[in-house]
Amino acid sequence: MKKRSDFWIIPLSILLVIVACDQLTKLWAESQLSQGREIEVIGKWLSLKLTYNSGAAFSLGNGSTWVFTIFAIFVAIAMPFILKKYPRTPQRIILSTIWAGAVGNLIDRLIREPGIGRGHVVDFINYNGWFIGNVADIALVLGVIAFIVIEAIDPTLPPEEATQEPNETTQVEN
Repeated sequence: MKKRSDFWIIPLSILLVIVACDQLTKLWAESQLSQGREIEVIGKWLSLKLTYNSGAAFSLGNGSTWVFTIFAIFVAIAMPFILKKYPRTPQRIILSTIWAGAVGNLIDRLIREPGIGRGHVVDFINYNGWFIGNVADIALVLGVIAFIVIEAIDPTLPPEEATQEPNETTQVEN
């Protein structure tokens, strides 16, 4: 059986890498895309354009930033407990990706203007004008989709139920 500390190597590594990429790309976007500058990557289909989002995906919920902050705090705190319930590596990778996406945007909500808990998220990846996102958004969306798919294909029981060994109080049939 793996040591308990080994369990956290993958989730924490994923968390750190994605959050670092998210925050570094946001800093880059603020320095390179200010004053309305737009960089076309694949024509108008994919471009880089700086915006600040007080809402959620597709700018839904503008003006309710504190709701998204509370939800992101809940996800950031709850995810380590949720991860413990999923022993398989693919599940841990996917859940860690979701965790990192939530933390990446939570950092913006906590440290950016207009203030703590009400900060606007830095978005800069423009998808043909449909919506503008960031690295954390990509992690969240891909993570949620992957989790739904993997659970639909091969759902498993939590480790407490799936790997419970018989003990003195459990009867074993012969």
